[in-house]
Amino acid sequence: MTFQELAIRLNYNGPSGAEKAYKSAIRKLRKQRNGGAYGQWLSIQKAIQAARREADEETEYCSPQSTWLDEQELIHGFLCKTSALCRVHHILHTANEQAPKG
Repeated sequence: MTFQELAIRLNYNGPSGAEKAYKSAIRKLRKQRNGGAYGQWLSIQKAIQAARREADEETEYCSPQSTWLDEQELIHGFLCKTSALCRVHHILHTANEQAPKG
């Protein structure tokens, strides 16, 4: 829905009035969302995450999730290298069989 359609539905003079009302409503919703218990919970979560990042940088601590991701990267890398070695072996084996004997 455009601001012009909204203005018609809300009996505003023009789209700019509807746009102002829309932006005002958004501001009020953001203010209410960031205030009260939910706003406090958000700020606490942000503080906890910042403290964890800071502690991780200082102590070089790895969370279990990042360790698991590192293991997955190692497994993927191992499989890629093993696959590449299998292809090289196949190419060399084929070349050896096709080489003239003698």
